[in-house]
Amino acid sequence: MKLVCAQKYLNFSGFGDCYIKINADDFFPDEKWEDFCLYIINGWLSDLETNKMLKVAIFSLHFMDGPYYLLCKKESEDMTIQGMKEGIETPFFIERIKYAVFLNLVYDAARMVLKKMQEKGVFNRDVSTLTSYLNNTGDVSE
Repeated sequence: MKLVCAQKYLNFSGFGDCYIKINADDFFPDEKWEDFCLYIINGWLSDLETNKMLKVAIFSLHFMDGPYYLLCKKESEDMTIQGMKEGIETPFFIERIKYAVFLNLVYDAARMVLKKMQEKGVFNRDVSTLTSYLNNTGDVSE
């Protein structure tokens, strides 16, 4: 599993390619999905950091454009992630992963987004928020 953000492009608003690569052939919501990477990463990091110390938690990580989200169920050090679409009860995928591993995948994507925004010379409140998350992990480098 990999969170792909800003691999192909990212514009000055933080909009670019953004999806989950489940394996070589499967993607969620879609391999060509585009969304507001900067805002998604900030929101996901906020939710993941909020739930990090909890033993049990259920929360959703939403994409901004469209009805897609990740339903996350944390149990101790592990979590189950279901790729969901509002109005459909059956998940598109189910993945069991260590919480820390998924959090690191999101931080990896955050570093990519921050690098691209800095290359464009964009320094706004959302970039500052993302920088703060990365500074709190002790790593803002690529």
